[in-house]
Amino acid sequence: MRHDGEPNGDDIAMLSHAIFVLLALTAPKYFVQIAPPSGAQLNAARFGTRVWHVRFVGNELRAFAPPSKPQLPFSPAIDTATMGSYGSAPSEMLHVPDGWFLAYYHGEFGGALWHFSENGSVGRMLFGAPTNDLTRYRGMVLAATGSAAPFFFKPLRIHEFALRDRAWTEVAHVDFSDNIFTLRTFQSRLFGIEQTGYQKIALVNIDLSGNVKQLWTSQGEFDISDLAMSRSGDFAIAFPGYVLRLRKTGDAYLPVWYAPRDCVARAIAPDDPQGLNAHCVGAPGTRSYAYAHFVPASRVSVSSDGNWMLPCCAQQLLHYSGGVWQSVTLPPDTDPYLGHIENLGDEVFIPAKFLWLRRGGEWSQLGPADGVCNPPPAVTPSIAWCVMRTSESARITGYRINGGKAIVIDATTAKPELMYPGLNNDAWLTEDRRPFIAHATEAGTLQEIPLASPVQSLSSGEREIWFTETDLSRYGYIDRAGTVHEMTWAGDPGGSVLSITASRSGAWLRQSFSNARVVLRHITETGAGESLYLTNVGTSIVAPDGAVWAQSANWPTIMRLAEDGSTSRYLLPCSGQRLQLLHAPNNGVWFLSQEPHCSGLIDVNAIHVRDLPLVKQTDYQ
Repeated sequence: MRHDGEPNGDDIAMLSHAIFVLLALTAPKYFVQIAPPSGAQLNAARFGTRVWHVRFVGNELRAFAPPSKPQLPFSPAIDTATMGSYGSAPSEMLHVPDGWFLAYYHGEFGGALWHFSENGSVGRMLFGAPTNDLTRYRGMVLAATGSAAPFFFKPLRIHEFALRDRAWTEVAHVDFSDNIFTLRTFQSRLFGIEQTGYQKIALVNIDLSGNVKQLWTSQGEFDISDLAMSRSGDFAIAFPGYVLRLRKTGDAYLPVWYAPRDCVARAIAPDDPQGLNAHCVGAPGTRSYAYAHFVPASRVSVSSDGNWMLPCCAQQLLHYSGGVWQSVTLPPDTDPYLGHIENLGDEVFIPAKFLWLRRGGEWSQLGPADGVCNPPPAVTPSIAWCVMRTSESARITGYRINGGKAIVIDATTAKPELMYPGLNNDAWLTEDRRPFIAHATEAGTLQEIPLASPVQSLSSGEREIWFTETDLSRYGYIDRAGTVHEMTWAGDPGGSVLSITASRSGAWLRQSFSNARVVLRHITETGAGESLYLTNVGTSIVAPDGAVWAQSANWPTIMRLAEDGSTSRYLLPCSGQRLQLLHAPNNGVWFLSQEPHCSGLIDVNAIHVRDLPLVKQTDYQ
């Protein structure tokens, strides 16, 4: 897409699916000029989904909703080794005379820059580093990376690509000590936004000699989504919820703010300190927007039967019954980022400053307020096990759900790390970098069972406790008699055991041979079993009935493999990238996505697409 303010055929093709939205949002009646929003209002808008792109047609400013992701006329065949399991959809793309530049940016999880021919038949990786801000500049293509790439400050490196012998070649790069982003080329000059300090930004003019000139500065919590320039020298900056026009007057710029009429101001509710569900105020005479909430694609906890769900950062717990969601108030002093829930039927357990139990519609505390369960608790039919750790000590406490004296075990030497419920009101624990499995019993004993290497993951089955080890070729199980059965993966060289999940008749072993080949293999106590080979499995779970649900970023379907070997496939209404699968009622599965209208429920018989009523992001209707 060009960034010089002039529309061309490529722009029209790439935005064709957003033309209706574009026309609606550029109508004069849609936006209204407002007073400069406060820092609190800007911060409240950051968590919404009303994000704008801006451009000028002549000197007329237009704002429109961006496409959800870049749309290519082909599926790029890329090497995912530098990008983890994020799939092949680019973060940005730029059409050039002989094809396409594709930029991939996944932060610390990787990225790359690729060039593809017009039809996608020939592709070449130009370099393997997280890349963004593609723009044309004086016959070249510029791409940005972080020369140091820390989390909160990203010094800029601009890579210059030019055609040499009919191939795009990096001819130079320029390093800047400044934290500059949103690079755009207007009128053959290069501009961007610089983070000049805490909540301080500047509009800057950049040259490839390494010089940066500030044109305008401001202060506030800004998440900038786009930048545009008019023929007369005005600039427009798009923020979530707002659009700012900088009218050029001599060498100065006069800021003029705009907002959609149905949401001219934002306020954070007193009980929502994170601003995840900001309240909108419409212009006089207009009706404020209607909104729906949907699940984020990460940090969601669900109960083992799928009836209870706790989203990240939420101020409420949700119960699903009879096809209807009901909101349940959380206990006091609950950390909105706790993100963990356990249950036994209608009894719900949530760790906060202490372990809470919800029974008969009422919350009560299990045990004294003397610490936080870390790791999360393990709940059995009679006992809720909790580990409390300090830098000097560790203690395992078993709280009896129906009352009675608690079980207290000193676990300082074991250094417990992860905890899982056992088969007989007991608990199993991994140990921090030690080759043991720890076993806590109702009698108050702690047994350390030696293994060849430290434990990586545990899973409780109906007859055994399955485990994998940090030696990525080893796994095994412990039977009810306490006998350890260690196994070694003897398959393809280099195959790594990633995790294990117990089923009714054995366990599912998840193994990796490359980023593009992940194997789900069903094993039994003898180590034998059938293998299911899926390409680039993104996520999978095992339902209580023993069926495995799996999904891949490479195919927009969810597969169910039953224990009898029968398979079912459910087509998703979206790309399916970065999808999360969670247990749902009746052996079904919740599928959760960051994309609107790409979340829902599969109840074995059918797929039901529905945005779920959880607080995290706001989707405007």
